[in-house]
Amino acid sequence: MDPLQFAHVSRAHTALNNAFAIMGQDNRAKAFMGIAYAIAKAQRPEEARAIMLANSSSQVQGFAKAAEVGFDNAWGPETQSLVAAYLATIAPMSLLDSLASFAAVLPTAATRTLVASDAVADSIAEGLPKPVIRPGLDFGSAQKFKPAAIVVMSEEFFLAGADAGQRLLETELTSSIARASNAAVIDFFTTTSTILVNTTNDPLNDLRAGLRASEPSSGYVVAMNAGDCADLSTRVENRGGMGIRGGEFVPGLSIVAMDDYSGTLVIPASKVALRDFGLRLDGSWEASLDMRDSPSAPSQLVSLFQTDSRALLAERMFTLGGNATAVKVG
Repeated sequence: MDPLQFAHVSRAHTALNNAFAIMGQDNRAKAFMGIAYAIAKAQRPEEARAIMLANSSSQVQGFAKAAEVGFDNAWGPETQSLVAAYLATIAPMSLLDSLASFAAVLPTAATRTLVASDAVADSIAEGLPKPVIRPGLDFGSAQKFKPAAIVVMSEEFFLAGADAGQRLLETELTSSIARASNAAVIDFFTTTSTILVNTTNDPLNDLRAGLRASEPSSGYVVAMNAGDCADLSTRVENRGGMGIRGGEFVPGLSIVAMDDYSGTLVIPASKVALRDFGLRLDGSWEASLDMRDSPSAPSQLVSLFQTDSRALLAERMFTLGGNATAVKVG
């Protein structure tokens, strides 16, 4: 085999491996939604397990078998791999999952973490100290978050059939999880230390102004008003293929659209330390929920049992730390 043939075979092999990896991730994400649909539809845990055991996915069936003594025992490492595959699909609309691409993601089991590095361009004599830099990734001032997303569905929701119902559930669950975690991330990076920059009244110039004012980073994550994000997606500078709801604008720069946000928040993501404890689901058909029309409206409790509805609760716990200072343009 000549070098040119070898290069073609090598590229084909790499492309095939990438395709299998994507296929495997898609299957795991689909399995997670199969679990979510079963929990949302069932009125009792045993009914949810029966729906899962009838699923064609061995991963969904495995969750059902692990849940024989309760769902709490089923959210182990194997299930969290399904959760991670699902969360990877919502990264373009999630600040937290976009940050994970550049941040120092620390193991959940570690309680104390020290990271140090440096590079020198000269030789160092034997026995002399070698310089190192601590990038500030300790969790001394870290903050814990546990945002919850709730999706409420009436009985008619499930009459559409398993496939259609699962697609509808995925749409609502994805947007709810993203909104909940985005609010927590925005809260963490909006402090008295946040650098404020006046708007230029142009989304691209605002983005550039925020990047100039920010500290050096190997990657940036930007929270942006949804209208400005859609505007940027149509610019010729969008070399990363970002859509109207966000994504990679250029390599190393991810933008997330925010519906209820004014301005642009630039986060130097490689200076962030992140510890992600994963996601758990639970369901109910008999609780009473506060379902007011808006946060400022009077409280209004609605009984799921009386309205023949189901509720799916998604809780995600994570910790943010590091020494990143965000820039707010607006």
